[in-house]
Amino acid sequence: MRMAESSTRKVGRTHIEEDRISVLPRNVHETILCFMPIRDAVRTSILARNWRNCWTTIPNLVFDEDILSEKSRYIGRSRGLELAALNFVSVISNVLLLHNGPILRFSLCFPGFCDAKIILDCFGQWIPLFSSKGIKQLYLEGLKNVWLPYTPAFGGLTFLKEIVLTDVSTSEQNVFNCPVLEKLILFCCEGLLPINFRAPNLKYLRQMYTKMPSDYSLAGLENIIEFSCMVACDREMPSETSNVVKVFGCLNKIEKITISTYFIAYLAAGGSPNKFPHPLHYLKTLTFTDIHLTRVSEVSCLLCMIRSAPNLSKLHILVDWLRKDAGEGNLNNYWVNVSEDCTIDQLEIVTICNLKGQRTELDLIKYLLARSPLLKTMYINYSTSVLKKDAAAAMTKEMLQYSKTSSGTQIIHLKQIPFELYY
Repeated sequence: MRMAESSTRKVGRTHIEEDRISVLPRNVHETILCFMPIRDAVRTSILARNWRNCWTTIPNLVFDEDILSEKSRYIGRSRGLELAALNFVSVISNVLLLHNGPILRFSLCFPGFCDAKIILDCFGQWIPLFSSKGIKQLYLEGLKNVWLPYTPAFGGLTFLKEIVLTDVSTSEQNVFNCPVLEKLILFCCEGLLPINFRAPNLKYLRQMYTKMPSDYSLAGLENIIEFSCMVACDREMPSETSNVVKVFGCLNKIEKITISTYFIAYLAAGGSPNKFPHPLHYLKTLTFTDIHLTRVSEVSCLLCMIRSAPNLSKLHILVDWLRKDAGEGNLNNYWVNVSEDCTIDQLEIVTICNLKGQRTELDLIKYLLARSPLLKTMYINYSTSVLKKDAAAAMTKEMLQYSKTSSGTQIIHLKQIPFELYY
């Protein structure tokens, strides 16, 4: 009898424990499913009655090759790209057909073993559905060597607030008509901006190019408040006019700018004036990643932007460690000849990382300390080569001498480069 009672208690306890998740509110079920791959989320429909249709209302849908069974993936690799693509879009179409709630985010990663054109054809047919379900975020990844058509269909994404595209290109104009689009991220998308976007309310723009396009422009995107751009490969592009003024001169509302690697060289082409014709009054945070402080053109570009931002409060600089060093010879007299007598009135925080022990680095630090009356903290990080040579102590000693001219400024040493300085 005792054994029977004990067994009954165990069974009862196990039954209660198994039902704890099932009896949770439906919105909690949906939250749980949002963290699961869509294939596993659909499978929960067989768990219990409470779970049967729960997956049909999750607002975030993410599709990649994992939605296909191992058998389907094998068939695709062995029998051709077209069959794999048909299997892929068939699964997605079935999910969309059974989905009953709003779709706020749709993410699609094109498998490498599928015919991307077939998937793209079906994607064009899904767009009206996305619009009717109030889509806010769209992620497309892996559209290599595919040109986006469907101007009318894409023109219907009037609810879209965020777009992320990777390896996408187009030959059409006015492909994206997004009147409420606020965030746009483009990775290796040649020729998409600005002619293929009507986005008057765009506020956040992030780009990465393999090579800098010759016709780069931000015309028509005057409402941007945050901007970042990186170029992976060097490409000499002589310019008769100042690129830095051409790119940023129209961004009257810009608050945060991040400039990285070869995009710095592009901006520096054509020379840089002391200041922009019209100040960037709203610019508060400026980041230069991988800048060569031994190149007059890049240093002049940096100072031009600093002087053009009267309300700049945060300045972050990561000294270049990848590109070939240009040498210090062309900067021996540069700082002596910098005659612009200006103050950086609102600057409070400066971060300079990967210092290599060069004279030009100390000259920049001296310049900032001497012209920043409200500077509170300067964060310094030395490269490994400087630490090995034990040259950091000498640099620090000289910085402390400079800091006497900027009362109240604290110099703090960082062992690691802050995450925000990486693109």
